[in-house]
Amino acid sequence: MGTDASRNPTELEDFLAVLTQTDDEGQPFVVVGGQPDRPRQDVKHVAMLALCVPHFLEDVCIRVADKGRRKDTLRNYIQALTALKHNYSGRLFEARHPGMIHWPELISQTIRQMPFDWQIQSSLRQLDSGGQSRGMRI
Repeated sequence: MGTDASRNPTELEDFLAVLTQTDDEGQPFVVVGGQPDRPRQDVKHVAMLALCVPHFLEDVCIRVADKGRRKDTLRNYIQALTALKHNYSGRLFEARHPGMIHWPELISQTIRQMPFDWQIQSSLRQLDSGGQSRGMRI
């Protein structure tokens, strides 16, 4: 990406921000099918992100020299991925395309073995779990 991942917005952050947007009443925006001449490419985009996210996070480990900033940056991405898995858009995508996202594979073992606090360890366990948030189904 060529930028310092801890300071500059990234395409991943932009993508996650779109998927987690809410209206003025706090209700999630639901993205429905595209226009007939331009069908949505959600499955392809998610497949590409699933390939890129683990490498991007490893790149963060390499490029962010300060250990504290590195840990904070990784914490932010882990929390964003956990939120994405459990928000309405993430659950809706999972319901429509079961097994498309392999959540545990998004975070490498190298990162998982870092000494995170209990909240991030909990987020990592939530990414590992096969179930959906609080037993909610769509």
